[in-house]
Parts: sequence; structure tokens; C-alpha cells
Amino acid sequence: ALARLEEREAAIARALEVLALVRKDGRSAAELLRRPEVTLAALEAELPELAALALADDVREAAETEVKYEGYLAREED
Repeated sequence: ALARLEEREAAIARALEVLALVRKDGRSAAELLRRPEVTLAALEAELPELAALALADDVREAAETEVKYEGYLAREED
């Protein structure tokens, strides 16, 4: 169970890294994902670098949530 959790966390970290690096229309994929109407699944359909990660549903959901809410989460930690 611990190995599965570590594997999931590593996959989320990889997804976040790729989201920060991959650019479309002059913006990072992470910037685009912060928009309410944009989903990670939609970005995967448009960006082969994201599609190549072949994210599991739970990893996709966690990465998307982290990107969309990181500003709120940072304020909560203050």
C-alpha cells in the first residue's frame, strides 16, 4: 500500500512538473489549467507531452485540483 501511495505521489509530481514546463499560446499548461473552463483532460488532448504521461484518473484529478487551488491552499497555510 505504501509503494502504491509513493508511486501515486511521484506521478502527481511528474504531472505538475510537465504542466509547468509545457507551453501553449505563450503560457504554461499550468497557467491554462487555472482557468475554470479548462480541464487537464482537455489539455492532454491538445498537448502530446501531457498525453504521454498516461495519467491514471486519480492522479489526473489530484494534479488538476492542486493546480487549480494552489493559490487558495497557499493562503490557507499562511
